[in-house]
Amino acid sequence: MRRRTPRATQGRSSAASDVYKRQTVDRETLLADFTTAAAAAGATITCESGVAAARLAVLSFIRTAEVRQVLVWEQDDLPVPGLLDALQMLGVETLTPSAAAARQRAALRQDKPVSLGITTGLAGLADQGSIIVRYPAVTHMLAVIWPQTQIILLPLDRLAPSFTGWLAAARRQGQLAVWLQDDMTIINGPSLSMDIEQTPVWGAAGPAQLRIFLIGEDRIL
Repeated sequence: MRRRTPRATQGRSSAASDVYKRQTVDRETLLADFTTAAAAAGATITCESGVAAARLAVLSFIRTAEVRQVLVWEQDDLPVPGLLDALQMLGVETLTPSAAAARQRAALRQDKPVSLGITTGLAGLADQGSIIVRYPAVTHMLAVIWPQTQIILLPLDRLAPSFTGWLAAARRQGQLAVWLQDDMTIINGPSLSMDIEQTPVWGAAGPAQLRIFLIGEDRIL
């Protein structure tokens, strides 16, 4: 389930992490609250110690799922260095959003959509288990709405107690006005819809599976 935020807010990787340096809630509490809430919303959460462990965990998941093609953001927009090179070494085709946009109609006509997408979270909201995703470009939305399985990479230092807490921290750091210039969504679990008889349908309006890889430091996790 995802909610659209008003067009306007964002920054880059280091700026996103700087916003949370003044958190008053301790990191362990944020992690526990976020994990509990996200799992209740239907997401699968994995905590990894450092980017190397996170890269290995993502590769392991993709290999186990026998995925041969992924829709993934450009490497500069990902918090895990070397991930695209590692995927290609694994024999997985990496398709960027801009390339996917050009091929979208043909792929849909062939009924062969990309099964897995990889994106980056701007912030994790501990009280809801939600993730704010900022799109570096409009085409980056394809990696969120097109695949049946979505992976979100979220550095642990981007956890915030709540949406209002995140807004306040971003405003204090002077990042809010910058971030609000771009499109964002708030993602809360996999896509879930109800038909007229209130029968749940997963994946009708987005990914049916959501996997969140939290990335911390060795001393934290």
